[in-house]
Amino acid sequence: MYFSRIGLREIEALEEAALQLRKHTATGDRLALVLTDNIIELAMFFEADYRFEYDRLFPSVKSPKFNEKMRREVREHFDKKVSFLVQESGISEDDGNFIKVAHKLRNESYHKGILREDVLPFIAKTYFGIACKCLVKFFRGSYASSTDRSTVSLKKYGIAGSMVMSQDNMQRICDMLMDSNTCSIREHAEALSENVMQVVDGILDGIKYHPLYGREGITKDHVLKMIQFWEIAPEKYGCPRSCEEARKIEEEFFPGFKAPYTMRRIDRIKYRANLLKADPLPGSALQKYHELYETLQPLDYWVQHLVWHVEEEIDAEIKAIKERRKPSAESREA
Repeated sequence: MYFSRIGLREIEALEEAALQLRKHTATGDRLALVLTDNIIELAMFFEADYRFEYDRLFPSVKSPKFNEKMRREVREHFDKKVSFLVQESGISEDDGNFIKVAHKLRNESYHKGILREDVLPFIAKTYFGIACKCLVKFFRGSYASSTDRSTVSLKKYGIAGSMVMSQDNMQRICDMLMDSNTCSIREHAEALSENVMQVVDGILDGIKYHPLYGREGITKDHVLKMIQFWEIAPEKYGCPRSCEEARKIEEEFFPGFKAPYTMRRIDRIKYRANLLKADPLPGSALQKYHELYETLQPLDYWVQHLVWHVEEEIDAEIKAIKERRKPSAESREA
């Protein structure tokens, strides 16, 4: 019999992820996401490895289905593992889509510190549920353990006596850990939709910082185009060394400049974000969310850069006014 390599360490990691989710903090959600992602990656690796080893049995009777190139790619690449197991093990395509995007979010959280606090609790809880499904689905055979550590760890789940671990017991453990650590499909989709809307609202508020905004005859599209032009122009046409040079670059190149973002495109993004609320599939919703969010990132960065620059100028001006209002040494002496 094949003895599953999914065991106590995966259960302990799952327990820790559940504990972090119950803290309801940004750091707790981030740690839960990282732990859950690791659990899923290990479970997928074990399952893929099992299928490869099984495929090699009885070569005199049947030729192996999987060649060495495929084995190597699946073992070494996360997305390849997901696609392989969607095809071979019955992971649903939607769960596979969710896992791929959640892994990207885990990487940006772990390596770049990007938390997405408004949506992270919902993503982490949904991912946790998928991890539980994978652990149960990939658990094969059964085994007994009588160590003190296992006794203490498993007794709270009602698993006692010979300490037999089985698929049914894994299901019991997952059901208990998922208690209060779940969110509905609707809650998940609504959180994703609202987060995209928040980014759009931040962009629309940010363009108001531009000095041309609100002037008679100046449209939002014109302001939006101007912001993008001066983010892209220095790299394309050279960085102006004076106001006169900047004016010449603007006069020559601005009229023909094709801005990547227009108000019409932003409205389409808002429309698609609104549709997310009704998406019945978590993986589909997360994929669409990630696509919309990534689409907005360059513009969001450019507008934040504008806001930062204007606020820096305002702070400098306030500081200069305060300096001018300070009494001079002569007036203090007098």
